[in-house]
Amino acid sequence: MQLLLNTLLCVRDKMSDSKLTKEQAFLAMYAFLDEYYQATKSDDVGGLLGSMSLLSDGGSADPAVQKEWEEAIQKVMDGSVINPAIL
Repeated sequence: MQLLLNTLLCVRDKMSDSKLTKEQAFLAMYAFLDEYYQATKSDDVGGLLGSMSLLSDGGSADPAVQKEWEEAIQKVMDGSVINPAIL
């Protein structure tokens, strides 16, 4: 987990001037989780990835996941998510 946190912080530092759209952030999270799944073959992560898969209409295979993603973005934008590096 510490390696994951260090990697994310390194990416954040390198991209501090970059901005992602919600869609790009979602795809980045999906790509990250997919890499994790490929390394671990975790059934939980695989199930999450299946629920997060995007349909041809742009919606999520599981609409609840899309709603939860948008709620998570709102929490970050509101400042109610604590930076794990400061815990």
